[in-house]
Amino acid sequence: MFRFSLETLLRLRIQEEEQQLLKFSESTRILQEEEAKLKALKEMETRYTEEYRVKQQQGVDLAELTIYRNFFRRLSQELLEQMDAIRKAQEYQGKCRQDLIDATKKKKILETLKAHQFTAWRKEQNMKETKLLDEVAITRFGK
Repeated sequence: MFRFSLETLLRLRIQEEEQQLLKFSESTRILQEEEAKLKALKEMETRYTEEYRVKQQQGVDLAELTIYRNFFRRLSQELLEQMDAIRKAQEYQGKCRQDLIDATKKKKILETLKAHQFTAWRKEQNMKETKLLDEVAITRFGK
């Protein structure tokens, strides 16, 4: 019966790969959420910019103009902060992707080693079986 001496390590590598896959999936979800927030902010900017244009055509008083300017200033700040959050989420996703690639490579190395060792073991078993059959045939033929 074939027994891979590093089976415990291989199981550990498989677990590590699964954990890294979960982290990568979570980082992708976070990035998508951050991108959705940016999209919502841009839609808000478009909507209120159009509203501001209409109000300007109708004539707007100074107090309302100040409110709009403060609002747009704050919205611009939020857009910058959200773009920074997306950049950080992209960096985290990239790190998670690299960790997943590394874990997959480590697992694949052990799987390849296991396959090679199994092939060598199988070849040896076939040679032993052939030798035994030859001995049996010689013994029977000699009688």
